[in-house]
Amino acid sequence: MPVDPLVAPAVSCVFVCHDGGGRVLLARRGTGARDELGTWDTGAGALEHGESFDAAVRREVREEYATDALAIETIGVRNILRGDPVAHWVAVVHAVEVDPARAAIGEPQ
Repeated sequence: MPVDPLVAPAVSCVFVCHDGGGRVLLARRGTGARDELGTWDTGAGALEHGESFDAAVRREVREEYATDALAIETIGVRNILRGDPVAHWVAVVHAVEVDPARAAIGEPQ
């Protein structure tokens, strides 16, 4: 599939929230989600112009899980190409410790 050379890849900050003791937080994508309805997801959001990865992750964790990130660790990078037409983004993956007692679903379900 040809990729439009005028469209630059997007940068996404993916995060896996955990409690520091081995438990991971997942949210099931509901009917209000943009895509992949019904699947379990960790969390992610676009990096905004001029924003650091740390700031983007903190913003997205607040938006999606209504809580603050206690600690953030970058754990990898993925180059993602999928769909027709092809969507292309670079995902910087983070492990994020949160307080599970304060976490709640903040996104449309």
